[in-house]
Amino acid sequence: VLLAATTVGALRGIAGQLLYVAAGLAGLPVFAGGGHGWQVVHGALGGYLAGFVVASAFLGWQAHHGVDRRADTLAGSFLLATALIYVPGALWLVHSLHASYDKAIVLGVEPFVIGDLVKALAAGALVPVAWRFLRTPKDS
Repeated sequence: VLLAATTVGALRGIAGQLLYVAAGLAGLPVFAGGGHGWQVVHGALGGYLAGFVVASAFLGWQAHHGVDRRADTLAGSFLLATALIYVPGALWLVHSLHASYDKAIVLGVEPFVIGDLVKALAAGALVPVAWRFLRTPKDS
């Protein structure tokens, strides 16, 4: 989600996430564990799917403003975008599971924090390097 939005921009990133949700709603097994249908979108994953759209918009906008060209700024943007996924995801868990906020964080945030932190830092370091290799003479 984060890399796609960074490389294709806000509008295409949003469109990609909406297409992903639409494909799942249409019955294609694209969600976690091969899930699909309204019950998945309205279930525990719904908030994260909404967060994917918001995070895509944010990162596409950030990339448009050059944040993706430096490791420190991109890693920070990835961390913030991850929070933009976690917040609606955890809030939706509270609603869909009738859980407390603490329980939603334990179930829907804590298991993913370390992996997402590693991914954000790795992408923050690697994407700017990739852009340097892709730079055209006109960009210099």
